[in-house]
Amino acid sequence: MAQLKLFALVMVALALAGCGANRNKYLRKQAGRDLGCSEGQVRLTTVEKSTAQYLAEACGRRAVYTYSKDQGAIRISAIEGANVQNQPPPPLPGNGEPPRGDEVPPPPPPPLP
Repeated sequence: MAQLKLFALVMVALALAGCGANRNKYLRKQAGRDLGCSEGQVRLTTVEKSTAQYLAEACGRRAVYTYSKDQGAIRISAIEGANVQNQPPPPLPGNGEPPRGDEVPPPPPPPLP
């Protein structure tokens, strides 16, 4: 009976460790793309555990991300640091991919009479 409890405890611990590894994998992948670095260069720090916010730093740049199993890793701040120019604003959660820099904005509305 004690062996069964120990086995169950080990299985739960492995499952929880796997969830954290998955989260870090997705955060590093997205941050690497956003910050212009390889995933291996991205360093993650927990900003706020209750709201799943993480600071990603790499190549002299940094940004804050949030993570959920449903939406994955989403950048929720501007990119700060060296050589940051013309970056798109962070996406709103649930609105898909952030805009790319090569998209043409819609024309302004006509002036009111």
